[in-house]
Amino acid sequence: MASTVEQLKQPDSPAPQPVSQRHPLRSIVGAIGSYFIIRIAARASYGILSTYLAQKVTGSATIASVIVTVFFISELGLAPIFGNLSDRYGRRPFLIFSPICGAAASGIFALVTLLPVTGTQVTGVVRVALLLVFAGGRLLEGVSAACAAPAGLGFLTDVSGGNDERRVRVMTAFEVTTVLGVVIGIPVGNVLYGLADVHGFFGVLAIYMLTVVILSATVVESRVPSAADTSQPPPERLGRAALGVYRMLLHRSRLLAFVPAWLAVNALLAALLGLIQFLLSLPTAAAKTLEPTQQDADLRFPHQLLVGGFDQGTIAVLLGTFGAMLIVGMVLWTFVLPRMRRPMAMRIALGGFLAIAVLLAITNRLGENPQTLSPHAHHALWIIMPLIALFVIVASGFAPAALTHLATLSEEMPGERGAVMGLYSLLLGGGQLLGTWVGGIFADIAGFNGLIVFSLLLTALAFWSVHASADDLAGH
Repeated sequence: MASTVEQLKQPDSPAPQPVSQRHPLRSIVGAIGSYFIIRIAARASYGILSTYLAQKVTGSATIASVIVTVFFISELGLAPIFGNLSDRYGRRPFLIFSPICGAAASGIFALVTLLPVTGTQVTGVVRVALLLVFAGGRLLEGVSAACAAPAGLGFLTDVSGGNDERRVRVMTAFEVTTVLGVVIGIPVGNVLYGLADVHGFFGVLAIYMLTVVILSATVVESRVPSAADTSQPPPERLGRAALGVYRMLLHRSRLLAFVPAWLAVNALLAALLGLIQFLLSLPTAAAKTLEPTQQDADLRFPHQLLVGGFDQGTIAVLLGTFGAMLIVGMVLWTFVLPRMRRPMAMRIALGGFLAIAVLLAITNRLGENPQTLSPHAHHALWIIMPLIALFVIVASGFAPAALTHLATLSEEMPGERGAVMGLYSLLLGGGQLLGTWVGGIFADIAGFNGLIVFSLLLTALAFWSVHASADDLAGH
């Protein structure tokens, strides 16, 4: 491992050159805005594909979820390599390459939709072929994400060095774009599918191409590599070398102790944003959404209000409010984080997650379903729901605090900032998979009560991780 890492270290190399001063603010806005648009496009593609798979290709939720989530597999696998590449060749080429990959994927989807067969219910070999094409396209979109996050975060780390308040703001803005991109991308996908059916992928293609134009016009390179940076290791050993950097990083106790906390919080958010929608949507006889062959959620998980019976409009309002409170909270935390020690900020945020889990557990016991809710339970909800919104704002401080901490640690390895910040993609993608897949098992076993137990376990893991790395966090 040491030899692999040494290939990436060039002690005699000059330090990376700073960002060009021609348009530094324009470059920052362009980089963050473009990442925001990329996330919108990826989530819109997710929505269109999910709806199309459900209506025309397969009725299996398992198959559909595997197809759309292979996105995270390529993001997890390639983020280390693209992070290392951006350290060696500069950030700008990979920032631009990201939406090009997304455009290629949506272009494939769009061309497939021109085939006459895609307008009908597909079966047999045609179904298998379509599933393989869509899975390949989602893997290519994952390449786009794997490229965007390490290069984008490396760029923001480059341009915010030496100014902690500015770093907090740009890193929080980046995290806000991730959440807001998901929140906005869902209705964008719904609108595109409503207007053009599966041909809505042409709209996604246009969004990606717009991002290429914005990045080309606004972003100035933040890191000018030396000849030594680009000479080693040879291309055929790049993947092994990049993974060697990550092994080196994770052997640093300052990073290793902190990794479980961020992974747990990402998994918790994935479970709350994804599985709650599934649980609320389950069919019930009381809501008159039960088909003859389906099981009544009220009988499967009795005495749980937050399992089944909710209409899609109510679910959209609840999840939209959750996302909005996350964004509002992140903005408010930008004024607090520069004046607060990071262990305290993270513990307060985790306390917010703990309070949310407790309040949701209380809510879940208020009745059997929304249709038979008592007046007393309605009055209790008027108290509980604002409290949940308040604690979402409190909990939203964890992500910007964690991202700022990661950027600060990268200052100790200026030649490997992209690789360090590539951990963001690993922890985000890993958390998404962990939260959705493992959380789904808990939900299948015990309904919303299972999701509460899963949330409490993740929160406890995060508290332990922050405690274990508190001395290091306090030093920044």
